[in-house]
Amino acid sequence: MTDAELTLSLVDAEHLHAALCRALDEQSAPANAPGCRTRVAPADPNMGNGRAL
Repeated sequence: MTDAELTLSLVDAEHLHAALCRALDEQSAPANAPGCRTRVAPADPNMGNGRAL
């Protein structure tokens, strides 16, 4: 398997981060998970997606 580089804008990275947090929300977070994995705010209808606290 080869490594691939992914270049994202800050906005794209924020959207990806929020999507991953939502996708993993049903699963238990590991002990070393960042705070956003242990506590996620509900979706903000004005922003169109969830946001980490």
